[in-house]
Amino acid sequence: MPRLIDSVARITGMRDRDALNVTIAEVLVDWLRPESVAIYKIVGEGDGRRVVLRARLVDGQAHIESDVARDPDSLPRLATMPYFRRCVKNVTQVRITPPAGSPVCTLFPIQNDSDVTGVLAVETRHALLPEQQRLVKGVLKIIRNLLAVLDYSEHDTLTGLMNRKTFDASFQKLLQAAPNIAAPPQPPQLPPTGQPERRSEHGEFARFAAVIDIDHFKSINDRFGHLYGDEVLLLLARLMRGSFRATDQLYRFGGEEFVVVLDWVRPDDAAMVFDRFRAKVEAFTFPQIGRVTISMGYTQIQSFDSPNHAIERADQALYYAKQNGRNQARSYELLISSGALSSKEDASDLELF
Repeated sequence: MPRLIDSVARITGMRDRDALNVTIAEVLVDWLRPESVAIYKIVGEGDGRRVVLRARLVDGQAHIESDVARDPDSLPRLATMPYFRRCVKNVTQVRITPPAGSPVCTLFPIQNDSDVTGVLAVETRHALLPEQQRLVKGVLKIIRNLLAVLDYSEHDTLTGLMNRKTFDASFQKLLQAAPNIAAPPQPPQLPPTGQPERRSEHGEFARFAAVIDIDHFKSINDRFGHLYGDEVLLLLARLMRGSFRATDQLYRFGGEEFVVVLDWVRPDDAAMVFDRFRAKVEAFTFPQIGRVTISMGYTQIQSFDSPNHAIERADQALYYAKQNGRNQARSYELLISSGALSSKEDASDLELF
């Protein structure tokens, strides 16, 4: 019993999701003595869902994978992985029948309060006994309760996007996550797949932070009431989820201010992606209100950045967009190079509304 209590305490003491994934793997290794334990995250929505390896423990060695370090187009699609798809769709454990002499792999769904968010893969020499299966399911129930607490603290209660506190905590991890050039370990039924060559600061590819502000949002609240104002925020969050990739990070900082961290892209592609989203919002018909526009400012994230510095630069570009007609996406770096902005310009002196 003390050993079991210690295992529960180790899991519930985690607040960092990467550390939690490794702790889950370590606890299951302690109890099951498997060949390996792997934790996969399901990202995206609908038919576009993909599978990302987040943590793997083999022979007692833990390996943490980061989804922000992967090219999203290279991630395997859930639809192409029949065992994983069955586990997720039916919310049930699935045993993969191995070739003679190979480990038995058992898949378990990882759930939060509303959906299946991942898959736990346990490889053992022999099929798991009923009491071992109950142990794994018990651990996953604990994880489900813990994830509910983490989700509440990390996400905006209105839109469900991540909040400012989560952005600050995630930013340093993002800087530490170099692009993953080598092919990662693959799910049990998938053959290894390579990954396209990538350049970044590191070459052409980079990450970008964009600050989004709804134009004339105060007027929307004044004219139509806060209920419709909240509806605009909800619909904008939905448009964001449908416009950006599974590995891009979406935040609501408060009020009508949103933030996007765009994963590895070329600068020209970043400009296209942000302007395409701006146009998509402009073309959308918001119930009762009609046309709503947004202004955006974005900047390239540098390896030495802090969260505040990146947001400050994006804010300066946003404020420039606001003062120069709204309904546009502006690059801080392009504004600096053209002389339209000074790097020492104090954004607080600019008028938003």
